[in-house]
Amino acid sequence: MKLTMLRKLIGGSFALLLLTGIAFAGFTIHASGLPDSITPGYRQGLGCWEMLVRASDPRGFFGDSPTNLAQRAQFIDEYRAPLDSTHTKNFRILIPDEWKNDPYPVLVAASHSVVYSISPWAIWVFGDHFTFEAAVPDATSKNGFRVVIHRDIPIIKEKWHIFKLTEHVSKTNNGYFELTVDGVNLCGPKDYYGPTVHPDDTGPPYTEYGPYVFGHWPAGVTHRRIFMILG
Repeated sequence: MKLTMLRKLIGGSFALLLLTGIAFAGFTIHASGLPDSITPGYRQGLGCWEMLVRASDPRGFFGDSPTNLAQRAQFIDEYRAPLDSTHTKNFRILIPDEWKNDPYPVLVAASHSVVYSISPWAIWVFGDHFTFEAAVPDATSKNGFRVVIHRDIPIIKEKWHIFKLTEHVSKTNNGYFELTVDGVNLCGPKDYYGPTVHPDDTGPPYTEYGPYVFGHWPAGVTHRRIFMILG
């Protein structure tokens, strides 16, 4: 499935993890399969979050429309970077050996606009690689946006991939995205310099972390599990 189509659809104690939609260490949990959708874990020598989505999980939670019955196990960052500010997100993602490659992308991290169903940036697991895309509003496009940066990053399973993403949040022409993965800079202001937020949006975007599955389950795939470290 094309990422442009999927973009339109996205529109501290352990006991806290047993509830849905509550705040946890500055995040809100969106996970339709709790209590075991998001649990503390340990992988490749590091403490982390194990994030699990199953084909049998309930659908249609957290404001989903009837046509967008996604399943997810996500942290939603409660922090909103003010307009005309620069902020950096640091996180790690590990894809386990059990992950089966297929043609359906799974969202694993993204920012999301407050009003319009546009992700200023998004990271997907797409086959054997991560795909990073940055998109900006474009009234001339049938999708309402255009992709200004596209990068593919090979996945090494059971390896902690280290992401550092900086965004200057702006409705004017001085916004940008900068991404470094495993110490390698992949894009920056030289690749795009302009608005990152829709001019009619009511506030800055928020960030979501964790698998978001759009209801596509290939034969033999019963779950999607990833491991993440935030911060």
